[in-house]
Amino acid sequence: MTTIRVDPEQLRLASEQYAALAQRLQKLQWDLEQAAGGAPSYDGQFGPQVESLQTEAAGSIQRILARLVEANEYLAQKAEGFAKADAAAQEGFYQLALAIRATVDQLAGLTNLPNWLRLGRRPPWVDPREWRHMPVDDQQAMLEGYRRQWAQFLVARTQGSFRPSQGGLPYLEEMFGIYLFGVPADSLNAETGQQVRPFLPSVSLFLLPKMPDGRGYGLGRHQYQDLREYVENLRNSADPRDWELADAAELVQTQPWSTQHFNLCGLDAAGYAVGVRDMMEVYVSFAAVNEDMLITNDTAWTYEIRDLYRESGWDAEQIGRFAGSEQVVWLHWDEENRLAFPTFENVETKLAEGYAITPLVGVDAANRTLSADPDAAVGHFVTISETMVTRDGTQLVRVYNSLEHREEIYTWDWFDQIWRNAGGNSGGQAVIARPLDTAP
Repeated sequence: MTTIRVDPEQLRLASEQYAALAQRLQKLQWDLEQAAGGAPSYDGQFGPQVESLQTEAAGSIQRILARLVEANEYLAQKAEGFAKADAAAQEGFYQLALAIRATVDQLAGLTNLPNWLRLGRRPPWVDPREWRHMPVDDQQAMLEGYRRQWAQFLVARTQGSFRPSQGGLPYLEEMFGIYLFGVPADSLNAETGQQVRPFLPSVSLFLLPKMPDGRGYGLGRHQYQDLREYVENLRNSADPRDWELADAAELVQTQPWSTQHFNLCGLDAAGYAVGVRDMMEVYVSFAAVNEDMLITNDTAWTYEIRDLYRESGWDAEQIGRFAGSEQVVWLHWDEENRLAFPTFENVETKLAEGYAITPLVGVDAANRTLSADPDAAVGHFVTISETMVTRDGTQLVRVYNSLEHREEIYTWDWFDQIWRNAGGNSGGQAVIARPLDTAP
């Protein structure tokens, strides 16, 4: 079950704003009635038309008022109940209160809804012929059900707040479909129903940094880079920002960087989280951590990814199943049980606290997918940016995977196994990081 974190004061504020908006709409309805009642007849033509328009508008206002009153009462009740709950559970539901409050438009009704739902039209997955032959009352009942599902869908998501989202309504519509119906069947084994390949969303939650496709160098995967040619291409760009970035890269180099680098995943995962414009920016930052890794095609360790986040101005720590010391700090997913693996609820909590989560998992580079097979997989960093619980209770995570430079969606059951089996005793480890201005 999804844990909801609440700020009762924000719920009360949202409730009061709903009530104030309802009063303004009631005043508007009264003004319309007065205007329609005073309209001249002009031989019986004009007056009835005005009254008809007023009746139609009044009906729309009444429907909006009913929803506002219901939302007002619901939020007021929840505010009172949650005020008695654990104070540590407040922050996450504040985001829900903002999301609910943002769905109200003063005159047009509910906004931030798909157009078909806001305007009362056919859901896109319903057959047009079936919809045309459906009684109007049944159509409205179906739409009301989906409006309730939309509110539940907003509650079921925990979205990373470490940088602004760029997906907008198209992203929400796609995720709503997944909330209702699960990941598409082509991601599942037809016999077992288990996920066998990641679902590739058509709309990214976060804007992806610029990064050359390594296949253009003949290196086989998007992530793989010829760092020298990368810098040269920046130098030849038409964008002055790229010239400055090329200058910065050349300035920090003590030796030429690798022409065949296959181990940039941790740097890319951090660059995605931080929101750099171009991945070269994070490579330049990493030179202050361990430039030799960029020169020799070496791998980056978890503590180096932590230090890269810190070099980028973020608060960052290692978290996992290792014993800490004065020299090496390790946080644990369960401080009372150091050996505990991360749970879905742990991930939700860290995202709600403003952290990006960069786990070390396994990847089967030959098949271009994350893998739970420790014998076929090599270490690979990704970044978790979102969780969601679908209508049927399936837990999902969205991750950035730099191997193909894209966001991917996994069931938690599958991703949990991928993370646990990262190789040796590495399972369950990650870096958690957030901007300094979000830290307590």
